[in-house]
Amino acid sequence: DKQLLPPFTALRYLGNLFHVFLLFEERGKDGLLIIDQHAAHERINYERFVKQATTATIVQQRLVKPLVVPLTDEQEVLFSSRHKVLVDLGFDVALFGEGRVVLRAVPTLFRCANEAQLLLDLLDLPVDNAEDYDQLLDQMAMKACKASVKQGDRLSDAEVLSLYEQLCLCRYPLTCPHGRPTVIRREKKDFEKWFMRIK
Repeated sequence: DKQLLPPFTALRYLGNLFHVFLLFEERGKDGLLIIDQHAAHERINYERFVKQATTATIVQQRLVKPLVVPLTDEQEVLFSSRHKVLVDLGFDVALFGEGRVVLRAVPTLFRCANEAQLLLDLLDLPVDNAEDYDQLLDQMAMKACKASVKQGDRLSDAEVLSLYEQLCLCRYPLTCPHGRPTVIRREKKDFEKWFMRIK
């Protein structure tokens, strides 16, 4: 139910708690929204990658230096069956002699410290049918979570606004791809009960 997410103009940003939770007071409604910044960004990245993949508009990031990645025999077999899907999903990767591939670009959302390990992780993903595009897409989109805002990241007010507005645009904004809540709402009366001001 997107009703839980009022427009940003109806909120007053109070700040963050433990560098994890973003706190918003709902103007005139005695409500408090608590947003898990990491879960929210996971949802945003997941939907962004799925949309890019399904509309063939994946944004690529070329590596400064191509990576030669050694494969096990099993990974080499999986690579041949998944190569087309990997290319469709934004990877510029090709065989480079026996038991090796060369990686030249990755989807922008998959920027990470170790692109070679990312590729191996994607080859090792447990998918019932190695050529099942939808299953592989879903698993890879989950991996996009690694590019998300982490617990402890400090966000500027502008970044908080951007995160909130992007979350509001998601199809399923209230949970991350793993099913955890992105937003919890509490009311003034909840606090009054906790402090025994009311029964």
